[in-house]
Amino acid sequence: MPPVSGTPGVPGDAAGLRTANSRLRELLEERDAEIAELRAQLAEFGELREQVAVLQAQVADLAARVRQNSKNSSRPPSSDGLGKPAPKSLRAKTGRKPGRPKGQPGATMQLTDHPDHVIRHEPSCCAACSRDLDGAGEAGVERRQVTEIRR
Repeated sequence: MPPVSGTPGVPGDAAGLRTANSRLRELLEERDAEIAELRAQLAEFGELREQVAVLQAQVADLAARVRQNSKNSSRPPSSDGLGKPAPKSLRAKTGRKPGRPKGQPGATMQLTDHPDHVIRHEPSCCAACSRDLDGAGEAGVERRQVTEIRR
C-alpha cells in the first residue's frame, strides 16, 4: 500500500516503522515508570491524609478538654488550676461609687489628750550592734492610739 500523502511523520518503509515503534515503546516505558512513581506518591499522600485526620481529631479533643472547668463539667473546683474563671458577684449594681458622697464632712476619730493607759516601748540595746542604749538620746517618737469598743 502506498503511503498516504496527508499524514505527516509517518515513514513509508518497514525500517522507519520499526524505529518509530521502538521510540514509542521507550516513551511508553518512561510514562509507565512516571505513572508508577506518581501512584506511589499518591499512596504516601493517602497515608498522610489519614495521619492529618487523626491529628485533627486529637486537637479537637484536647481543645474541648481545655475549655472544661468546674462550672461546665463534673470536675472539682480544685482542678481548675490557675486559669479558673473569676468569681462573679450575685449583688446587683446600684450605680453608686464607693465611699462617702461629695460635700459631706469626714468622720475621722481624733487622738485623745488623756488616754487611759500609756505604754512606752524602749529598746534595751541597739538592734544593729547590740550595744547598751542607756543615756542615748531619742531618735524618734511615734504616737499611736488603740480604741477598744466594749459591749
